[in-house]
Amino acid sequence: MHLILGFGATGASFLRYTRKNKIPVIIFDTRDNPPGLKEFEDFNEEIYLGDFDLNAFPDIDKILVSPGIDFEAPILVEAKNKGIKIQTDIELFVEDSSSLKFLVTGTNGKTSVVSMTKHVLSKLFPKNKIIYCGNIGNPALDFINERNDLSIIEVSSFHLEHSVNIRGDLGVLLNIDQDHLDIHLNEEAYRRSKEKVLCNCSIGLSGVDEFLTKELSKKENIYFLKNLDRFEEQISSFLECGWPLHEKDNIKAVLGVVLAYTSIKNKETYSDLINKDSDLVNRALNALLSFNRLSHRFERLGIKEGVTYINDSKSTNISSLLTAINSCHHLYGAKRTILICGGEAKGQDFSNIDYSKSFPIKQAIVFGHDKKRLENAIKKLGKSVLAEDLQDSINISQSIAKKGDVILLSPGCSSLDMFSNYEDRGRKFIEFSGFN
Repeated sequence: MHLILGFGATGASFLRYTRKNKIPVIIFDTRDNPPGLKEFEDFNEEIYLGDFDLNAFPDIDKILVSPGIDFEAPILVEAKNKGIKIQTDIELFVEDSSSLKFLVTGTNGKTSVVSMTKHVLSKLFPKNKIIYCGNIGNPALDFINERNDLSIIEVSSFHLEHSVNIRGDLGVLLNIDQDHLDIHLNEEAYRRSKEKVLCNCSIGLSGVDEFLTKELSKKENIYFLKNLDRFEEQISSFLECGWPLHEKDNIKAVLGVVLAYTSIKNKETYSDLINKDSDLVNRALNALLSFNRLSHRFERLGIKEGVTYINDSKSTNISSLLTAINSCHHLYGAKRTILICGGEAKGQDFSNIDYSKSFPIKQAIVFGHDKKRLENAIKKLGKSVLAEDLQDSINISQSIAKKGDVILLSPGCSSLDMFSNYEDRGRKFIEFSGFN
């Protein structure tokens, strides 16, 4: 018997999977009304809400864990002590799916890279069935029985931390910066969880140059995204089509995955392909021109009274905030950016950031649970003021904005102190700014 631990979107996909495979399960969630309940009209399975005693069910041989479950949750600690196997939906998928499996993780850019890569590969290889799933919002197990040629899977640090032996045909590590330190034990633990994506993959692509996991430094099948600098001219020309500068690393990662997929299909080595196939890179960039960039990610809403509004609500850590500031500097000029930021810090150490690599701003307006901590750090980039909430932040921004300025929402923090998620925060910014 399996235990489904957590009954949100992933938990619901576990139930669909186990029903199809006639695996007996029971379900446990600490919440009184978990969202997964809405997806089913009836249950034959036992469901326990609130409290659960693992000792009362000696037949449990595996726990199917959702990514949001605390790593040190008592039930998981007890299960490990009893030798009960703990498995994520991504691990199940990579074990059972017959498709090629590309795993993508990183602190920033995961969803953009996965979405862009799927778009480009579908254009270049129209006869191949290519899907994306995982942390991007499409539970992986819902695609497990489909006959796909390639599955591009967005993997979070939560998936990786819970996973013991996750494997793929390609593992992509985009970047690592401070994030989720309210969940992970420390920055080193977070980093090691991210590096897992490279450990058991046939080919690895890394935007990170140095590893904490010593074994990775010895692996010969890991290639570094910086080697794609040889296509710098083509990428720079592409960015002139109106894409923000900070998409450069994401585009480089997309090209790396395209080259990897082609090398696997053609049974060539990745290193040989990267050194000769600039035509493939040009075709990939041309395919990317028709991609519609995702909402809440440096989303230019429009211009009002000469002031540009940008919704970057997906920015949930300080590194993405600083990246957005730099893109504004390049697009709109020096000290034109009025930054709206703040929220729940998630354990980030704002003092341990090199702000010297960021351009100065005109003004920062900081709101949210950890606004005082963030304001103390962000004032290194320019004048700053505290606000009550998002609406107040927008009012202050509009009162000081001049023609040619840009009002940038790039919170650098979680939204959960005031909003249901980052999309809700972004939609409120759009509404309060008058672009709905």
